[in-house]
Amino acid sequence: MKRISRIALLILSVSIILAACNSAPETGQAPSAPEAAAPAAEEPIETVEVVELPADTPGGIFQAAMAGVETDAKQFLDIIPVPEDGSISMEDATRMDFITSLTIEECVQFYRDTFPALGLIEIEELTKLTDYSATLVFGGYPNGKAIRVKVSNLSQISRNILIHILDPADL
Repeated sequence: MKRISRIALLILSVSIILAACNSAPETGQAPSAPEAAAPAAEEPIETVEVVELPADTPGGIFQAAMAGVETDAKQFLDIIPVPEDGSISMEDATRMDFITSLTIEECVQFYRDTFPALGLIEIEELTKLTDYSATLVFGGYPNGKAIRVKVSNLSQISRNILIHILDPADL
């Protein structure tokens, strides 16, 4: 049953990707390099009141790990790094979903290398690694939000990565 679900998910993901590719207009020209855009004015980040969570919950562990830690991370869902072969199947204001051929270990290492460069800190107490999946939680996102990276096996050659920006209470 699990195998059928994974195959169905893979087929659905590929269908979405193909539909997205086919909806792009064909000009008959090779794609040109993107033009340098003027830097966008930084939008002010509204501050929110932080509610203390129980210490024995994932959100409480996250808050305790981030207590007193200042970072220079900016809001960046639109520039979340994706491995070179990553094929984005869904994204919105708080999450991104894509497929890659990297192994689970390579995916974990990719985000352990790239997120700290963006000003984020891994909360190791919330890291879960198995042979079939991995969950990483990073702190330092504006307004005390967390970034959760979930990596799951789809097949022997592909992994699904789901990245969420969450409130600590939703961890």
